[in-house]
Amino acid sequence: MDNFNLSSLDCIQKWFNDISEYVKKQNNKGYFDAAKKCEDLFCDLLNTVYGWDLDNLNYTKNNSPIIDLGDYEHSVCVQVTSCQDKSKKVKIEKAIRNFKEKNMEQDYKHIIVFMIDWAGYQDVGLTENEQFEVSFWCLRDMMSFIESATEQKQKRCVDIIQAYFMDGLLLDVKREINDKTFFAEKTILDGKFQTYFAYGLGVCA
Repeated sequence: MDNFNLSSLDCIQKWFNDISEYVKKQNNKGYFDAAKKCEDLFCDLLNTVYGWDLDNLNYTKNNSPIIDLGDYEHSVCVQVTSCQDKSKKVKIEKAIRNFKEKNMEQDYKHIIVFMIDWAGYQDVGLTENEQFEVSFWCLRDMMSFIESATEQKQKRCVDIIQAYFMDGLLLDVKREINDKTFFAEKTILDGKFQTYFAYGLGVCA
């Protein structure tokens, strides 16, 4: 793997760490809508890595209570959650129950519960004998997907995350963690890809 990919993956993992820390701190304060700020980001990343055409259903269905992202053509949908460990099982059980009650398996055969943390969730029989597939993904899985992607897709993922931070869509993440590594620019230095940060902690290389 070349220097660009190594630098890109290092920076993506750092950004994911920042997002995870932000979500954790927000949850500890009792603010449980942190996932909403990240839905579009993970929608774009999943579309890039998998070639899906997920849409944010909360824009058309006003805070969809069951799923957040959906791709009817590929029959896949995603619920993005920032719930803490102790509440994961309850929220997942509710999501699956609502999914069945609304007969959403007619439109989607694969529901992904995406957790904005590194721990994820182990299936404990919640999805046995279901007529649809349920997957439990977290930041560790997303990182693995990006690592396995083509160099072109990895570069695109870097551009997507950079855009969300630079455009202010995830600016609250940086403010919350009080980190001084806000992404500023990328360049080639001494033949090596370098990612610079604005406030002085240096280089993600």
